[in-house]
Amino acid sequence: MTQQDFITNLRDAKASHIQWHAKALALASGFETGEDSIPKLYTDCTFGKWYYGVGQFISDIPDFVEIEPLHTELHNTYMQIYQKYIHPAKKNIFEKRDKAEKKKQKELLELVEKLKDISTLLIQKINSVEKIIIKMDKDEFLKMVTL
Repeated sequence: MTQQDFITNLRDAKASHIQWHAKALALASGFETGEDSIPKLYTDCTFGKWYYGVGQFISDIPDFVEIEPLHTELHNTYMQIYQKYIHPAKKNIFEKRDKAEKKKQKELLELVEKLKDISTLLIQKINSVEKIIIKMDKDEFLKMVTL
């Protein structure tokens, strides 16, 4: 794999994450997004497949290592959003339906903000990794991916 091929794969994985994030936000806003809205394991999404596949060639780069917990937390947060979205608001016997729905919407908004924050950090780390790879000379890159 050439350095340019690797960068292209990284950019494709990043674009896939951005598309996924947009669909997650659409679902949280009440828009049906079809089969793509069903949560996946962090290893099964397109970005996860890149990260745990070709991406492992660069697993010695600290910023690359810092992506994993962010990506995992992102998927966990989305799972919480999805669960809140598909299940009706739960109310206790002393609570009115409107109050339970408002509480659910508040919790959804908080989770959406958390999702946005995590995604922003994730994109920053991905961009940092991309810059590191671009700055490498070809021999340094080849040494990294052939070890």
